[in-house]
Amino acid sequence: MQDSIRSTVTRRLWGLRGRRGQYFRGGLRLALVLLFVMHGLAGQAHSFAGAGPFTHINITTKALDRFAHETGWEVDIYCSELLNQFAVTSDSVEGMKQFTYHCDSNDLAGCSFRLDQFKSQANRAYVREQSLRRMGMALHIVQDFYSHSNWVETFGFTMLRAPIEEFKLYAPPIDVQSGQFPDIFPDIGAQLACFLVPEDQWDKFIFGATHSCMNKDSNITFRGARVIRNGFGFTYHELAGHYAVNHSVELIKYFYRHNPWFKTCLRPQIFTAGCNKRFLDWLH
Repeated sequence: MQDSIRSTVTRRLWGLRGRRGQYFRGGLRLALVLLFVMHGLAGQAHSFAGAGPFTHINITTKALDRFAHETGWEVDIYCSELLNQFAVTSDSVEGMKQFTYHCDSNDLAGCSFRLDQFKSQANRAYVREQSLRRMGMALHIVQDFYSHSNWVETFGFTMLRAPIEEFKLYAPPIDVQSGQFPDIFPDIGAQLACFLVPEDQWDKFIFGATHSCMNKDSNITFRGARVIRNGFGFTYHELAGHYAVNHSVELIKYFYRHNPWFKTCLRPQIFTAGCNKRFLDWLH
């Protein structure tokens, strides 16, 4: 299938002959690469950010609200806001260089090790704010996984939670991958071909797939904007967002069980009456 797609791209772009044709093909190839990359990055940095409707902040806010509803414990306003802000810390200039912070470049084992590191550092921190920082960065990892990989394309509305923590020990399903970041792949023909793969093949491993081709960071990216076939009007971005909320709730429950600092942030919901959620909704 991939060879057929790449052959089609080659025939379309490489149709001219002679020196003029060589210049034309080189310029066209560069222009197409830049177009796809710019389209993939339009409106956001390189995570659930900017255009939305799902962003790291509202995913984390929704997860905190679900946690309160399911456990009866509400996270106080101070800790909630720190978690929200630290959930976007990984999108700093330095953080974007660390692809394991975002489950990029198909290093899912490295992503798994990084998640374990952040969880351990959060649980053992000597200062509560440092613990919350690592909790937020751990949330960022699990949220980005669903946007940057083809997990949701593979499992659809089953809402099967990815065992990201286990990828350091056991290989993920053979066709599950995340896109290359930065968005430059040595085989430019393969990079372009990724954008021509039909939707029913998105659950297969695609050689040359980059972040621009695969990410579902917002409703205006290449995949994020696609309305899912027989998907009740959901886009792939929105489905990835729901997966991210579900996994974030489970991660917050993990910190509830294992992190002493996090427990200092908890207030009985019967007394707070949902005031935190209303304040965070107003704030954001």
